[in-house]
Amino acid sequence: MKRRQEKRNVIVGTAVRPNAGIRAWYREKLLALTKEMTDTVRRKMARVYGKYEEQILPAKAAQDANISSRAAAELRKLQNEITKLYAEKADQIAKGFVSKTEQYANRTVRESVKGMVKQNPWVGISVNGSKMTPSMAAVMKAEIYNNVNYIKSIPAEYFQKIAGAVFRNIAEGKSADEIEKALRYTGKIAQRRAELIARDQSQKAFESLSREHMKAAGITHFEWVATGGGLYPRKLHHTHYTQGGLNHGIFSFDDPPVIDEGYTPKTPRGTARPPQRGFPGDLPYCQCIKRPVLVLEKGQILA
Repeated sequence: MKRRQEKRNVIVGTAVRPNAGIRAWYREKLLALTKEMTDTVRRKMARVYGKYEEQILPAKAAQDANISSRAAAELRKLQNEITKLYAEKADQIAKGFVSKTEQYANRTVRESVKGMVKQNPWVGISVNGSKMTPSMAAVMKAEIYNNVNYIKSIPAEYFQKIAGAVFRNIAEGKSADEIEKALRYTGKIAQRRAELIARDQSQKAFESLSREHMKAAGITHFEWVATGGGLYPRKLHHTHYTQGGLNHGIFSFDDPPVIDEGYTPKTPRGTARPPQRGFPGDLPYCQCIKRPVLVLEKGQILA
């Protein structure tokens, strides 16, 4: 459905986007931690398997409780060790990531706002960067909490997957090489998850913090900008506003647009999904960004 946005007197700044260097830093930290986990598990499980390999024969492996119980005990021990390691490092990594993102968001928003004021020096918005506000502090705390949980979810999912792989291969009497192959495959899945977390959370944290800095500077609206960089491009996000989409539409921070139109199942057994309002980057793997917009009051004119 085509629509026209009401014409308004506006001042638009340059687009603000996440810092690739911070994303790379976060990615490297998560991949290093994940590699430490997967290498440790492969090394220690190889010892266990090597000790009992002669007992693992297709004809009797299913009845052999010795190797299975030993593998289960070793996996529990490893999971406890790795979970403790992640608990110690997750908080440190998350705090470093969010702090770097907040500093960059402050700087890039300030530069965008400076450009707006340079062309229109009479507007009443701050160009000196914003101080930490209670809402900004709350957003930082929430981002740290979310990222700590995402980091901790990596070993939780990994051990769930390798337990199934190890016991299945033991029951089927597979060789040491085959179990090693299964562990390497599961490790790659864990690494992929670490990369996706870094990619997605870099976008989300920056969008949330840059929004708070814009509001603190006196910015009331934003322009939605589709980048085409998302893993799963959404038609609603990339379609131009005049054609019923969000791209280049101007919206209020106090009244964000519908970013997901929801889903109505065709059968009673289906699961309905209500429409969702929000901002660029809110939905999983969304890479859309925004421009700061100042909508002028009635009677104001552009200089």
